Amino acid sequence: MRADAVTTVSNYVKKTLKSFSERADVSVIENWIEEETFCLPELAPSAHNQPFILFMAGCHSRRKGADLLPTFAKSLGSDFQIRCTGSLPNCRSLPNLYPLGRVTDQQLVGEFQRCDAVVSLSRYEGFGYTALEAAVCGKPFLGFNTSALTEVAMAGAGTLVPVDDVASLANAARNLRSQSPPTLEQMKCRREQILQRFNKHSLDAYIDIYARVISKYNFSQ
Repeated sequence: MRADAVTTVSNYVKKTLKSFSERADVSVIENWIEEETFCLPELAPSAHNQPFILFMAGCHSRRKGADLLPTFAKSLGSDFQIRCTGSLPNCRSLPNLYPLGRVTDQQLVGEFQRCDAVVSLSRYEGFGYTALEAAVCGKPFLGFNTSALTEVAMAGAGTLVPVDDVASLANAARNLRSQSPPTLEQMKCRREQILQRFNKHSLDAYIDIYARVISKYNFSQ
């Protein structure tokens, strides 16, 4: 690779890059989140929320685990409602699945705030924005133990199970439902911890790299 500098958004991607490029000088600069946009809800979730609301964001591809969604929904039953962005033409017969269609940025934040937990069926993530958005909104995250999700989800309140293990993921959701919901103070503490790592300081890291690369060249000639 001829690049003067190479960056990745996770250690997982860095490891993948090194496996085929054999380049060692790869910098990891993690993505950040707009903390002014993704906020905590005004009220903590109720201990008697019926049904327990799971929110799923993202496209419905096989890489994102869309093929697993019907089985996951059936295994949870009527005690849960799964609210999903986009349309779900193959899941219309499942009463606990609620397709939201196309949502605005404001609606997206609202879904993160109103749910009890965020779930992902994704088999691969180069970073894992959904897990980060969940943490900043004070919500626990459920997903598969794969790729860069391990780096992001476990930095917050994440529970990860083996890839494609829908039964274990459903059990994790049931266990979460049986627990006392976090207080606003606990949610605030989680948010502050996650923002200490994933914030706009990453911009400074990019600026430093650009400055270092530019300093190698004399552009005045």
